Amino acid sequence: MNLSEFFQGGISRIQGDLYDPRSDQHVLDFFTRPADYKRKYAYGYGGFVDRGHEYSGDPTIPDMQESYTITTGRDEPLPPELQFIYDSLFQRLCTIGREAVALILQNEFLAASGLSIDDFEYNMQINYFYPYAASDLEAGRQFRVGEHTDLGLFTIMPFGVVYDFEALVGDGWIAPATGDPRPVIFPGTLAQFLSKGNIPALSHRVRLSDNTSVRLSCPFAIIPKPTAQLLPLGIEEEGITGKQFIDGLLSSHLSNDIKY
Repeated sequence: MNLSEFFQGGISRIQGDLYDPRSDQHVLDFFTRPADYKRKYAYGYGGFVDRGHEYSGDPTIPDMQESYTITTGRDEPLPPELQFIYDSLFQRLCTIGREAVALILQNEFLAASGLSIDDFEYNMQINYFYPYAASDLEAGRQFRVGEHTDLGLFTIMPFGVVYDFEALVGDGWIAPATGDPRPVIFPGTLAQFLSKGNIPALSHRVRLSDNTSVRLSCPFAIIPKPTAQLLPLGIEEEGITGKQFIDGLLSSHLSNDIKY
């Protein structure tokens, strides 16, 4: 299978097989715990929680309320409530992610960079959205974020993203731009995306049929390890490392009043 087939065909089918409805309750069990409990894991064990400051900028899109990030780059205990989703979803996505990186690094631009599969790690951000208010429904705001993405964070090399936005139409969710019920959208064509050194992220979206319920999404990303040397990818600062790159992203987020 070539890279185009892998992302445009195979991943869509694989994602449908990954969803386990039991994940919803396990995630809700964590996010409905007291704030002190969540902070213990967010700060004491290396994860982090975003709390209510992710403004979407669009009146039809609800703001993200909380999220928790699982990553292969940390060796700390998970919240017990999230162990199920770690075993049933995250580890399986990591396996797919390694296959994806191997294919991606065959791209001519990236092959010349000297990067290898060992230069990357994987994370999954579990996003938690509060239910829509009745006023939102009355105003026709029956939209949701398939993956809540600040595009500014994902256009810098090598942090790429597969992203989409979905709207409720009839009985199903579709991408408004294309009408595709299972969209995989890149900024530009896949070839152009890769030629700039971007590395796509896989995504898995938890689809809840009732748009008045709590909404969850679980984007999965491929990120550079702290020790990865990113200069070959054209990062402007000379000799920048993966750690400096990620620190820069977090600083940008913090400047927007995101609370970790």
